[in-house]
Amino acid sequence: MSENNRHTGGIYEDRNIKKIRIKSFSTSVGEFKYYYLHPKKYSIGITLHSPAKHNSFLIATPEKALCDQIYLIDRNYSLHNLKEMENYLIHYLRIDESLLLKFKLKTLKEITNLYKHAPLLLLYEYIKNRK
Repeated sequence: MSENNRHTGGIYEDRNIKKIRIKSFSTSVGEFKYYYLHPKKYSIGITLHSPAKHNSFLIATPEKALCDQIYLIDRNYSLHNLKEMENYLIHYLRIDESLLLKFKLKTLKEITNLYKHAPLLLLYEYIKNRK
């Protein structure tokens, strides 16, 4: 682990101020934003769906989608304790808590370990405590 990141008491502290690379596109359909994610972080939590014979696409699992939301998009949202995580999930994102209980803890833990982002560890703890 680099000296800019440290692991203390089960919490990862990210001391880097990272500039997230974003590409924005405006079309007649709407506005789209693409966030850069390191290839190591991209592959976990992605599944291939093939609804038709010659038609397939990659899509994030619910665990991956929420982790990327926290890690990339809502990076500056204050998530320092379980109460703030609850407010963020239930009131800000308006996620039905019964859907969170369906999350696969193993997948969530793999993502958390790879991203090393303190709010994701809080997310893992929040969901684990409710199961």
